[in-house]
Amino acid sequence: SGVLDGGTEVFLHGSNFSSDHGIVRCLFNGTAVAANVASPNEIVCVAPQSSQKREVEVSVMYGYDIFTLESLTFSYDYDIQLTAIVPDVIGRSAETIVKVFGNNFSHRSELTCFIADAGMLKATFIRETEVHCLVPKDLKPESYNISVSNNGVDFSNHSLELKVLDPFLVHSISPTK
Repeated sequence: SGVLDGGTEVFLHGSNFSSDHGIVRCLFNGTAVAANVASPNEIVCVAPQSSQKREVEVSVMYGYDIFTLESLTFSYDYDIQLTAIVPDVIGRSAETIVKVFGNNFSHRSELTCFIADAGMLKATFIRETEVHCLVPKDLKPESYNISVSNNGVDFSNHSLELKVLDPFLVHSISPTK
């Protein structure tokens, strides 16, 4: 899957790929784009843009011959829009589930949150407007940008700020009586 704007790197896995047979292209519903034969088992191409959310057939073109791969489709999705994060301030001493709100989240295994210093985090789909991200403990106390991806590649155009703080420590209380 990828976004309507295009630009998603798409990896096609198979066998006997070679550029010795002429120019190699990927076809997305008939729209040809350049392809790179990365190895005899992998072709890489960049998805073109689409005017609408839809699934398209993907095929490979060697020279003038077109090879349609069985049941190979690519899904175009709307861009993810982020609106809020709850909580937006967390302590660093424990793992914390952060709720991220927005639009156009998809229920896919590749649904991912990203936080610098923590990397890619598995996201849990709740609904099209909400995902949950498990933030690991022991992040440095500072502000982080969190973003979300439906496919693990194309992340939301903007991110939301998450602040991580050292835990509060209470040493005493007064008056005691």
